[in-house]
Parts: sequence; structure tokens; C-alpha cells
Amino acid sequence: MAVMTPALLGPIVLRANPVRYRTPGTAAEQCVPDCCQVLSQTESRMLAAVAEVFVPTDMDPQLAIQSIVEHLDRQLACCLKRMVPAYRAGLAAIDCECAHKTGHNLLSLPFEDRLRFLASIQSGHKLTAFFSMLATECGRALDANRHASA
Repeated sequence: MAVMTPALLGPIVLRANPVRYRTPGTAAEQCVPDCCQVLSQTESRMLAAVAEVFVPTDMDPQLAIQSIVEHLDRQLACCLKRMVPAYRAGLAAIDCECAHKTGHNLLSLPFEDRLRFLASIQSGHKLTAFFSMLATECGRALDANRHASA
């Protein structure tokens, strides 16, 4: 069984696992693809920052984050096209809420602080529904990535 970093466990539950192998100084938002069909560079970086908390420790985090961003961007370009405004608004709302709660935007928070903030919105918060939708898509992207590399 794979050891998971913050992970999806049944209903979305983030938990911290001290085992991390991401090289220090490599920010998740630096793992975004150079060009996306739908998401702007800022939206891609925000998505990457959120997606990082779902990447298992047995996966290369840079490749996993990149595959999540690419997967969701492809989905938003075709079958989730009607959801583009919701994703744009949701990512902006997460950043706004993060700035309100922590005094920093999401991209400037270290991983552990970002994890704590995202855990605070995963249930009983006005952003819970969007966060749940985003977490589901991150899980689908990781599953697709696992099947493609198997």
C-alpha cells in the first residue's frame, strides 16, 4: 500500500505525514506546464499549490502536480467547460480566504501552513463544496496518472 502525504481518505480528509521527499526550494507552483488551454498561469500555479497536498509520497511530486494541472486544464477545455467560471472563482476565493485567515496568499505559504489552511476549509466552510470538487478532480488525475504509468 502506498504511503500517502496529505491524502484523500474516504470523505476528504487531509492529514500531515512528515515523510516528504520534495526537494527543498522546489515550490509546487513551479511544476505547472508552460502553457494551458484554459487556465491562466496564475490559476495554474494556484491549482498546483492546492494539488500538492494530495500527492502521495510514492509519486514524483513534480510530475504528479504537473499531471494534475494538465488533466484538469484538459477537462476544463472539453467536458467540464461549463465549470470554468466556477473554477476561476473558486481558486480566487481560496486565495482571498487564505489572505484573510493567514495574512499571506496561498502561493507564499510554506507547505505545512498551506496544509493547515486547506484542512480548515475542507468541511463546514463556505469553500468546502468547491474544495471537495477540486479534491475529487485531483484524485481522478492521480488515478489516471497511475494507470498510464502502470
